[in-house]
Amino acid sequence: MAEIVNLNRARKRLARAAAERTAEQNRARFGRTGTQKAAEAQDVARRAAVLDGARLDQAGERPTPARPGQQRSSMMTKDSKQLMADAATVVPSITVTEATALLGSPDVVFIDVRERVEIAAGGTIPGAVHAPRGFLEFLADPSSPMHKPELASGKRLVVFCASGGRSMLAGKTLAEMGIGQVCSMAGGFTAWKATGGETAPG
Repeated sequence: MAEIVNLNRARKRLARAAAERTAEQNRARFGRTGTQKAAEAQDVARRAAVLDGARLDQAGERPTPARPGQQRSSMMTKDSKQLMADAATVVPSITVTEATALLGSPDVVFIDVRERVEIAAGGTIPGAVHAPRGFLEFLADPSSPMHKPELASGKRLVVFCASGGRSMLAGKTLAEMGIGQVCSMAGGFTAWKATGGETAPG
């Protein structure tokens, strides 16, 4: 029994000696210890976490993803609410009731800035000109091959979308391009239908 114990001890000593020799060889070969490698790896991870907008947890062991919007908030100069507030100072807003009274007037053009799929699904206001917001600048520019003359007609433009957000921003774009008499319909097409407003198929 004692011989077996002594044999196991000898094997352990040999294993430790072999491990030490391997460590010495690695240090001679790579010029840095395993601890240094770990420190370097952690430093790289920390730098990557900073670049990705993440933060290290309190233990400093792993990067914790930033909360949604955290990275953007540190980079953005304005958020969507601020953009809407800016637009509201430039573009007047009218109610659905006021817009209804303008429908059919020869001096008024309704501009639908929603996407085609929205119009196909739920219709639009009769006589409205479709000018999706994503192409609005090109549609409003007389020098563009995509130009829609209704946007430069000199008439009062009542811009609407689904609920009033996109139309307000679109109205600001038109105003900045020099197009006057632009207003946004509060509540959008959703409010228009809710009040029993007349609709046409998309």
